[in-house]
Amino acid sequence: FLHGSGDSGKGLRQYWEAVDRTGLLSTLRDSGVAVYFPDSGVRPYRLAGGQPVSVWFDRTGLPPSSPEDTASVEDSVDRLMRLISDIKATGVQAERIAVGGFSMGGGIALQLALRHPKSVGAVFALSSYLCDDAAALLKLEALQTPPALPPIFMAHGEADNFIRTSWGQRTAARLKASGCKVDFVPLRGARHELTTTELALVSKWLLGILDSRQESCAANGCA
Repeated sequence: FLHGSGDSGKGLRQYWEAVDRTGLLSTLRDSGVAVYFPDSGVRPYRLAGGQPVSVWFDRTGLPPSSPEDTASVEDSVDRLMRLISDIKATGVQAERIAVGGFSMGGGIALQLALRHPKSVGAVFALSSYLCDDAAALLKLEALQTPPALPPIFMAHGEADNFIRTSWGQRTAARLKASGCKVDFVPLRGARHELTTTELALVSKWLLGILDSRQESCAANGCA
C-alpha cells in the first residue's frame, strides 16, 4: 500500500488506522494477507520549488495535461519491483500479490502494473490518475493485441478539489478502452482523503480476488 506525496509508509499506516474504525487491517491479516507500507524515498520535487520531498516521482505540473517525468517514474517502479521480487522469494505467487496506493501512490501502482503486468495479481488506485502522455499508457494503447493486465480497482472522491475526479475517470476510461478490467467507484461527498467506506470497498475487492484465486488453485491442484 503506497503513500501519497509528502507522506511515508509509516504515515500511511497511521492514516489507515485512524480512518478505519472496523479493524479491516486486522481482518486482512487474519485472512493471511501481509500488508507492506514501503517508503518512496526523497527526491527533488518541482512542485515544491525543487526541495527534497518524499514522492514516488517528480511532476512538471499537477493536471494530467502536464508532461510526465518518466525517468523518475521508472526509477520508483524498479525499486518496487525489487520489493516484489523479495516477496516472491518467500514463496508467494505473483497472482496473490496486490499493489496499490493513495493519490501519487496509486499512480505509481498503475505505472508498475502497465510495465510489469505479470508481476502482480491485482492493482488499486485511490484518488489517483495518470498523465495524458504517460509513456506506459501510450505504449499500451498502441498495441494491436494488449497483454492481459491484472484487475484494477479505482475509487475517487466526488468532492476532491485537489486531484479532480474527472482525472481519475479519464485514466479509468483509457485503461478500459485498452482492454483492462477496471472497477471505478465515485465516492459521494469524499474529498482528497481516505475514508472508512473506501477502505472497506478495496478490502472486500481484494479478498474477493484472493478467494477466487484460492478456489481456482484448489480446483486445479496448484500450490
